[in-house]
Amino acid sequence: MSYSSFKAYSNDTERNLRTYIRYLNKNSDKGNVTAAENLHNLDKKKLKNIFTEEVSKRLDITSDDLKEGRLDYDVEAELGQILIDLYDLKTKTSYVESKLTWVTESENTRAAYFFLSVFKMMVKNNERYFSYPATYLSTCENTKGDTDEDGLHQERSRDSSSGSLNRLKAISNSKVVRSVKNRETDFEAINSVLKICPNKSDSFRGELMECLENYSTHRDFIGERGFTEIVDSIETVYDRMVRELSTINWDILKEQDEKMVDWLYAILAKKHEYIPLSPADDLEKKKSSIRNIIDLLYVTNEKEDFEKITKSIRDSFSRRKKSLPVYAIELDQERLDKLVKLAGGSKGKGKIQKALFRLIDSTTQPCK
Repeated sequence: MSYSSFKAYSNDTERNLRTYIRYLNKNSDKGNVTAAENLHNLDKKKLKNIFTEEVSKRLDITSDDLKEGRLDYDVEAELGQILIDLYDLKTKTSYVESKLTWVTESENTRAAYFFLSVFKMMVKNNERYFSYPATYLSTCENTKGDTDEDGLHQERSRDSSSGSLNRLKAISNSKVVRSVKNRETDFEAINSVLKICPNKSDSFRGELMECLENYSTHRDFIGERGFTEIVDSIETVYDRMVRELSTINWDILKEQDEKMVDWLYAILAKKHEYIPLSPADDLEKKKSSIRNIIDLLYVTNEKEDFEKITKSIRDSFSRRKKSLPVYAIELDQERLDKLVKLAGGSKGKGKIQKALFRLIDSTTQPCK
């Protein structure tokens, strides 16, 4: 029975095979630590082979004997216990990992930026529970120097991992991880998450899942209650924030002009340095960062304060945009009539201009 169960486990999903391998490595002096590294780069066949090797080492038999089912009574009994441990592990880690599917298994970049930023802010402030409005988080605006409009503030490093590492040992004694026995595991796991940022890597979802898989394979990992309380509180506030901000239609969140996006990103990133984002290096990441900063301004401020702050941002944005040169083009009557039709039949300059802007912004072909 144990052997047939082993065959089923060895054909499990790639995610579960990675979890099994890490567990066997971390909880046995016979594990091959090197084999457990970079498991996300291996296909299922290689993961299956490593899993078989790790189990055979625990049983002190050859891989061939295990593959062929040449097991005596005692070895089969030991194999049965290993599989029971793996079943318990899979049940527990699957539940914990499922709590983050809204971040890891979605193309919702906004959710990923939000979760990682809030998690880092909670670590920085030794908080376990996230609630709205989170005015208790560090929301002091940067007052070092003026917010010049000449470009990016290049001298800062806004990756929160370096600024928060010296707090991790204090956190290990706080209510965040009070129930956790393995403090070194906590330090390693939190440190790993703090290093993840969507602006640094396009594979950040995989990196986050790898941290969770790695963390959950320790015998004394944080477990359901502590971890899910943190994640659930963040998701609850995120859902509220999305609902509350669903009706806003601000130009600052729709801007496509690269120079304007660069300017706005530079101003916001410098003014709100407490928000833990690494510097963005392309247009889409800058737009996502702007969205994230607005989201965090909402959840870390009272509604009235949020409206005042964002009004100031939008006013500055409008002034900046109006200062840019405007170019005139000549149209014949036929093309003007078509523009009027695109504008819903209105001949007003404003509506025609908006229709033209929408047409230009919607094109997928870059201007040459």
